[in-house]
Amino acid sequence: MKKAGFLLLLCVLLVAARVASAAEMAKEALTPGAFITRLVESKTEKERYEIVAQIAKLGAPAIPELREALKHRNWRGQWGAAVALGTMGDKASVPALIELLKNGTDPGVRGAAMALGMLKEQSAVPQLIQLMQGINAVSAIEALGMIGDPGVTIVLVRFMEDAKDNEVKRVTAEALGRLKDPMAIPVLVDGLKSGSWQVEGPSRWALVQIGKPAVPDLISLLSTDTGDAPRLAAEALGELKEPTAVKPLIATLKNSKNVPARVAAAEALGLIGDPSAIVPLIDAFEDMGEYTVEFMWKGVRVAAAEAVAKMSKDSLPLLLEKLKTAKGNTLQYVCYSLEKINDPTTVK
Repeated sequence: MKKAGFLLLLCVLLVAARVASAAEMAKEALTPGAFITRLVESKTEKERYEIVAQIAKLGAPAIPELREALKHRNWRGQWGAAVALGTMGDKASVPALIELLKNGTDPGVRGAAMALGMLKEQSAVPQLIQLMQGINAVSAIEALGMIGDPGVTIVLVRFMEDAKDNEVKRVTAEALGRLKDPMAIPVLVDGLKSGSWQVEGPSRWALVQIGKPAVPDLISLLSTDTGDAPRLAAEALGELKEPTAVKPLIATLKNSKNVPARVAAAEALGLIGDPSAIVPLIDAFEDMGEYTVEFMWKGVRVAAAEAVAKMSKDSLPLLLEKLKTAKGNTLQYVCYSLEKINDPTTVK
C-alpha cells in the first residue's frame, strides 16, 4: 500500500511538472521574440500576415522589442516588425521606421513604407517620394495614397503619365483615388482609355472617388464607340447616381455601336432611377446585343429589364399596359421584368 501511494504521488508530481513546463512554453511562445523567430522561419506571405496579427494583439509591451527587430539581419524580421508597429498605430516608432525606409533590406523597406502609410505619417512623404524612383516604387506609392497628403497629387500625376509599367500605373491610379483631387482627372481619363485591364478598373474607381468634378469627362467618354472607355464611364456614372447623366446614358443605350457600353448604360440608368429612362429601357427589350466577360454572359435586354424592375414604383403601370400588346422579345422581357419586381431583392 505504501509503495502504491508513493507511485501515485510520483505520478502526480510528474504531471504537475509537465503542466508547469507546458505553461512556461506557452508563455514563451507568446513573446515578441518568439513571434519574430516564427516570422524569420515563415514560408508564405499569408503566414507572415497571420503572425503579424498575433504580434499586434500583444499590445504596447511588445513595442520595444519590435523596434529592436527593425534592425534584424533577416528581411522577414524587419518587415514583420514594421508592419506590426504600423498595425498597432505606434507613432513613437516613426523615426525608426524612417531609418528602415532609408537603410533597410528591400522587403524590410516595403514593410516600413506600409507601416508609415498606415500611420498616415506626413513627415515620411519626402523619403517616400524619393523611394518612388527605385525598385520599391509600388510600396512608396501605396503609402503615399494612404497618407493622403494633397501636395503629392502633382507628383503622382506626372509619375503615372511617364510610367511604362501597368502595375505601377495601377497603384498610382488607386493612390490618386484616395487623394480625391480633381487635378488627377485627365490622367485617370487616359487610364480609362489605356486598353489595359490593370489600369482601366482602378482609374474608373478613382474617378468615382473624385465624384462630381469627374462627371463632365465621364459623360464625354460615353460617345466613344471603341474600347472599354464608354462602358467604364457608364458604370462610373451609375455608381455616382449622377442625374445629369440620364440623357447621355439614354443616348448611349439607343445609339452606341458598343454593346458593352449599351449594357452598362442600361445598368446605370437602373441605379440612377430616373423615371424618364423607363420607356427607352422598355424599347431596349428588342436590343439583341450581348457579350461575355470573364465567363459571364451579359445582354442589353436583361440589363434593361432589370433596370426597369428597380424602378417598379413608376414602371409597373407601364409594364402592365405593355403586357396587353407586347409580342416576341418585348413580351418576354416585360414578363421577366415583372418577375423581378416580385423578387424583393431587386427592388429598392
